[in-house]
Amino acid sequence: MPVSKKSLLLGVVVIVLVVVYFQVLGTKWKDVNIKYYDAKVSAGQEFNPALLAGTAGCRGRKVRAYFNYIRETKNMEHPVVKAYLDGNMVISHKERSNGESVEVWKLSGSLDGNMIDVIPGEGKVVEGTSHSVKGWTIEWWRHPTSPVKVIIITNPNGKSRTFRIEWSS
Repeated sequence: MPVSKKSLLLGVVVIVLVVVYFQVLGTKWKDVNIKYYDAKVSAGQEFNPALLAGTAGCRGRKVRAYFNYIRETKNMEHPVVKAYLDGNMVISHKERSNGESVEVWKLSGSLDGNMIDVIPGEGKVVEGTSHSVKGWTIEWWRHPTSPVKVIIITNPNGKSRTFRIEWSS
């Protein structure tokens, strides 16, 4: 049974539209992983595999890893690093107040730009490569040649954890 030119052309147009839709509106990245290390790794240093504490993989559209330096404190609140498939990331810290979880600080940014600190309730925005708030210090740097961003969080007791966020396309 011969196929008409109109039907064939319509089929090609539909296929092209579907491909273009997924290319344009689809995510820029295929995968994102966070490797975390129990130490501070500054720009230019090697990532020592002996310090690797774990890896968090993508579930859905984001991946998250926690600053949980001591295993016995699992039920306590700790800063969380969230990385999204589109290259954005959020670092936030909540504490308990009157039985409720209250956001104390939050940093957000992308692979292409600086991190921005939006202090809840104040509306203050601060840009840079490091920030200190409530005894916590957060530093970040971007790998110069690959889609990797590194975030270093140091708690008030001086313990550091490094989060290496890797996107693959």
